[in-house]
Amino acid sequence: MNEETVIMVIVMPTMFVIMGWAFKILLNFIQQRQLTKLHYALQDKLLEKLGNSPEALEYLPEDTDNSSGGITGSPFLLGSYDTFSLEDVLRTRFGITDGKGVLIVKATKPISASARVWTAGPQGGTAGNGVRTVHGSSMSAGETVLPGVRMREGFRSNVGVVTGNAWTTIEFRLRDADGILLAKEFVEVPPRTLTQLSLTNLFGNNVQKPDPVGSLAVVGGNEFIAYLTVIDGSSQDPVFVMPQ
Repeated sequence: MNEETVIMVIVMPTMFVIMGWAFKILLNFIQQRQLTKLHYALQDKLLEKLGNSPEALEYLPEDTDNSSGGITGSPFLLGSYDTFSLEDVLRTRFGITDGKGVLIVKATKPISASARVWTAGPQGGTAGNGVRTVHGSSMSAGETVLPGVRMREGFRSNVGVVTGNAWTTIEFRLRDADGILLAKEFVEVPPRTLTQLSLTNLFGNNVQKPDPVGSLAVVGGNEFIAYLTVIDGSSQDPVFVMPQ
């Protein structure tokens, strides 16, 4: 029976790895996008496993109903204890030069994976976005609380949601440091995809901002995983927040 591991490719340069047998790995927030002349590229994705087996890649575009399947990349084979780097993986394996979404790595033997996304430009920060791995069983319905929201003094925060196999209505609840509810919004997210939103865009420019920090509750009736990124506007370096 296959298992799933979800890798959130967001903020920190630290590598997080979860091992498992015959599983899928999701790399979240994989982007290769021209945005105000800044180029985002996923590079240095390392795979290591024990025993020979073929590996396959599947890309799930952002904000898209991928329930019937994503975009399949060319497979490759790893031998025992091999380490393999796929540089600029969306371009080289999928021919995609402008996109953001979820990458699934399918393997039949134990495997570890890491990834890094960074901006090749003068305002791209110093660390880039490192890897987060989360086992697929961590997807669940219910409420997730993301602490550390910052929206003042040059900081900005984004929230991301990766969904399971069903359309999911997500409720976002913004709270101040003392727990007072400041705002709430609802967003419908397609199956098997990533949706990432700026909290300013989600709640509006006139929302009362947490002072100095707050939290965000994410609630859904179907399986999902949520994360938060907090960016320091002075350095453009991000911090990744995830409940587990």
